Amino acid sequence: MTFMAMMRSRRNREVIGGCSLLALFVVSGVLAGIAAFSSGPIILGTELNTNGLVEYLCLGVGCEDIY
Repeated sequence: MTFMAMMRSRRNREVIGGCSLLALFVVSGVLAGIAAFSSGPIILGTELNTNGLVEYLCLGVGCEDIY
């Protein structure tokens, strides 16, 4: 095997490895996003107003239904 052929082979392995890592990152990000937003609202904090009502700091789907 010549030097140029070895360098091409090495570069191909590096490109395949990089693309695999990128694909893994994208898939895990999508799955984490789906899991976070399908689990319901996530309450980050509460605040008591001067009129006695509680306000919620919330993320996710269904935050408008929390009282």
